[in-house]
Formats: sequence, C-alpha cells, structure tokens
Amino acid sequence: MVYIVVKGKNYYTYTLISWLSYIKDMIKQLTCTDIILKHVHNDNEIPELWIDNEKIYEGLPDNEGELLEVIVYKLHKLGYLCREDF
Repeated sequence: MVYIVVKGKNYYTYTLISWLSYIKDMIKQLTCTDIILKHVHNDNEIPELWIDNEKIYEGLPDNEGELLEVIVYKLHKLGYLCREDF
C-alpha cells in the first residue's frame, strides 16, 4: 500500500488533489498495490506532496503529466513499481 499525502490549504492544494484523483488508477497499475490519497490541512501556502512520510515535491507541477512523472520517479526509487513499461 502506498500513501500519498498532500499538505496545504489553498487553491493550488485542491488542484493537486484533483489531479491525483485523476491519475490514481495509473499509479495503481504501475505499483500493483492500493493507493491511499490523503489531504492534511495546514497553514502552508505552497502545497507539499509526500509519499510514505517523505516530501517529494513542493508547489504545483505544470500539469497532470508532470505530476505523474514526479510520482513515478520517486516510486521507482522507493522500489514500489511492479511494471517497467512506463
């Protein structure tokens, strides 16, 4: 199981959450495990993206594709990928 957490409170945070919901199934196919998305409301103006208690990105990527690339890169480094055809 992979935990993906978004921390923040503004429009950019909610955009990031929306994008994650959109690409969640693609991430699940690459990891062959369940993906748990969570939002932690805090006072940060800049959204933070965390995977398994490690901050992997700060801010909002340009689009969903770039977000997917950031996540896949980190999941590969953490050994979560079960498919290499990305």
